[in-house]
Amino acid sequence: MSLSAGEIVRLLKSDRDALRELAVAVASEPELRLAVINAVLADVATKQDLQQLRQELKGEMAQLRQELREEISQLREETKKEIDQLRQHVDGEISKLRGEVAQLRQHVDSEISQLRQEIAQMRQHVDSEISQLRRDMNTNFRWTVGLILGIWGTTVIPLLMKMAGII
Repeated sequence: MSLSAGEIVRLLKSDRDALRELAVAVASEPELRLAVINAVLADVATKQDLQQLRQELKGEMAQLRQELREEISQLREETKKEIDQLRQHVDGEISKLRGEVAQLRQHVDSEISQLRQEIAQMRQHVDSEISQLRRDMNTNFRWTVGLILGIWGTTVIPLLMKMAGII
């Protein structure tokens, strides 16, 4: 009975003791051991390989740090420029608002001035009307006193004189 290479591998995988014995046999044979070591060495990293990889990583990290610093610096500059632009825009808007407030203040001041003048004119008019009413009251009071004296003089005094027997 002849076994194929695939069947032999399957049998070795299923029987751990046989696989261990085969490994010991290969390791004890200098030529086979050298062949296995040469085959594995191609995939094994040496200290020199690791040192070289470490240096490459350090170089890449330094380069990334530098790029990151430059990008951060560039972003800072852009942010400063944007802040300055916003500040200038806000300052311009504030200046416009101050101008508008000044115009409104002048307008309100002129309106208040006009109202004060109108109030002063109305006060003068009311004062003159009150003076006219006082004059009219004085005149009417004098007429009333004169009429009362005239009525008393024509009616009451003659009656009193008649009662007193003078007439």
